[in-house]
Amino acid sequence: MVQMEARAQNSFRSKSGVSRASEDQTVDQQWMTAERRTEHTQHEAYTAHEVLLNAVTSKHFQNSRRSRSPFRRAGEQGVISASELAVLDCVTRGGSRLSFKAHFICDLPDVSSLTERLQYLNVSFNHLTHVPQEVCDLHQLRVLKMRNNPIEELPAQISKLHKLQTLVVSFCKITQLPEQLYSLPCLQHLDVSYNLLRSLSSDIRHLRSLRSLNVEGNQLVALPAGLLRVSVSELRMSGNYTHVLLWSENSCNSPQTLLHTAAHTLAHTHTQQRYTHLLPTARVILNSAGVCDACRGPMFGAGLKLIRPAHSVFGLPSVPVMFCCCSPACLHRFRNQTNIISNNQMQSDQTRATLFSCRTAAFTLL
Repeated sequence: MVQMEARAQNSFRSKSGVSRASEDQTVDQQWMTAERRTEHTQHEAYTAHEVLLNAVTSKHFQNSRRSRSPFRRAGEQGVISASELAVLDCVTRGGSRLSFKAHFICDLPDVSSLTERLQYLNVSFNHLTHVPQEVCDLHQLRVLKMRNNPIEELPAQISKLHKLQTLVVSFCKITQLPEQLYSLPCLQHLDVSYNLLRSLSSDIRHLRSLRSLNVEGNQLVALPAGLLRVSVSELRMSGNYTHVLLWSENSCNSPQTLLHTAAHTLAHTHTQQRYTHLLPTARVILNSAGVCDACRGPMFGAGLKLIRPAHSVFGLPSVPVMFCCCSPACLHRFRNQTNIISNNQMQSDQTRATLFSCRTAAFTLL
């Protein structure tokens, strides 16, 4: 019996060893076959990638590999950058849209070939400290996005962008908007959020096409009265110093200068028409008069400030508005008014098709 059991165990071991060996051999063969297939696939992919890269470079760089930038002179060395590739891609696609978003560049590459065609430009998330002159020469530009750049000011040449409809300069370091910006006739969307703006000029009333304004995250204490003459349908102004408790502090006035007081008196008595022997300097001062936000008369200098609330305008329940008055008497009369925003104040210098109508609560400042 013992011998029979030993023979049975030996025969079982021999059979299992053969089967295991055959199984191991089969697994090894399958593994080698799969590995060969992977190597073959990788080789084919690498070959296809090389063919595609060579085809692209031969198309744009005249049968030469991607080694030298076509934007540099023959004697200069340098590999083409991602920004230059973006320009080439824009040219091959018609030249209307160009994006340098998150390229981390300090200057723009040569875009002179797109001056008369480019309509969309995005230079957001870069290291631009100023607006390049090339941007102001893009006469067909309609959309300009420059957010998240350390830009401190906008150039006066931005007025050359007569067809600009959207301007985004949020998350920059801009402290003041240039007067030339308010002369853009087609500007519809303006985003200057999260900058260092302390005030906006009443010249914003010249932006007749403006429909959307974003001034969030600045240091504004109130909106200019000139904005009431613009048909803005969307206004975003959270994150500013517009709380009612700050109105009195931010509307303190200093006495007007003697020059501005004298000019105001001469303008109201029509001295310039009655006397023709005024000095040229006096005529220059009289011709530089602004417009009073209260009486719509001539105003010299910055005027006397007064913050009043405007209700149910721009889709918001209440908006603080900064009015500049031409004289202490005008300031006193305007402060005692209940119906602040009248039809005369809502109208522009020319006839408007649409009039705003709203009433504001009486608010007396100390």
